[in-house]
Amino acid sequence: MRLSHSVVMQRLLSRCCRVALPSSVALLAVLLVASVSRAETEEVMLGDPSLTAGVPGAGPITVSEIETWLADPANFVELKPILPLGLSQGAAQITGLEENPLTRAKIELGRQLYFDPRLSKDSTVSCASCHDPSMGYTAHTKTGIGIDGQAGGRNSPVAYNRILSGKQFWDGRVDSLEAQAVGPIANPI
Repeated sequence: MRLSHSVVMQRLLSRCCRVALPSSVALLAVLLVASVSRAETEEVMLGDPSLTAGVPGAGPITVSEIETWLADPANFVELKPILPLGLSQGAAQITGLEENPLTRAKIELGRQLYFDPRLSKDSTVSCASCHDPSMGYTAHTKTGIGIDGQAGGRNSPVAYNRILSGKQFWDGRVDSLEAQAVGPIANPI
């Protein structure tokens, strides 16, 4: 049986956050800060391809694939990121992990949400629309382009290595990635 994208995200959300799912999309960012057990930790190099490999399989995801992946306790182990050479001097700048520990399940949830255009008002724009991995997590436009081709007021900042930045957005108006996630969803553009 093949699962729709929304069912996959619901299962990831309910399993990695261990809370009842709200109906409001605006509350998805709040779900990301849910606690996980800190019994185990694993050091992992940021940029390791295994962190963004996703749920194994080809084509549309199946119930069996997601249940097998969610049943693996390794996906819920707290990860301690190690920065690669060139960024390692910034290790002291890593922010937010005390409040919201990193796990493979949360990375997968974030990956699913990042590429999902249904979070926009008309289901046409995802985070990756303005922060495209194939373009260095940015866009080759003067400003971000939103729904109905509307131009934003600022250039889309690079959405990469954000773990090293406390303040988010060009003007630093929010203090965390969790708070940042609400901004684009609530933005009328």
